[in-house]
Amino acid sequence: MPISRQEFEQAYIQLEGSIYNYLVRWVWCPEKARDLAQESFVRVWRRRADVRSETLKAYVYQTARRLAMNEKRRRELFHFIRPLLVDEDHSSDTPEARFLKDEGLRKLKQGMDQLSGGLRDILLLSEFSDLSYGEISQVLGIPEGTVASRKNRAMSQLKSAIKEAENG
Repeated sequence: MPISRQEFEQAYIQLEGSIYNYLVRWVWCPEKARDLAQESFVRVWRRRADVRSETLKAYVYQTARRLAMNEKRRRELFHFIRPLLVDEDHSSDTPEARFLKDEGLRKLKQGMDQLSGGLRDILLLSEFSDLSYGEISQVLGIPEGTVASRKNRAMSQLKSAIKEAENG
């Protein structure tokens, strides 16, 4: 039997603080942890028809964990790509800074162009559309597990292509 509103509210009261604390240790940012905790409960509420009372606590933690992992991956991608896109010393008006930024964009574009269409789609959808793996699987018509494995392959290939461009 699906959870009731009362069961959900009780779980929220009991778990919200511990979910937040758990997420703070994942993302090390109180504001982001607060947002992820709220998003965890929103997603569980949306899926309440699939959640049973006896598994509610685990389901909330599982949802929070997945959101934290996605946030961590997003940050890793951002930290990997950011140096290619941003002039760290903020002197972007100099010809050298413009050249370096343009060169970074060229390397990123070249790396993205080397990905097959399927890998590129998954990387773009997962990192820039804020869709879950389940939603991406629906968009692309492939199993959810395939989305995860292809995303890992896409990231690996993109990193290799960019490193190769930097060394070549």
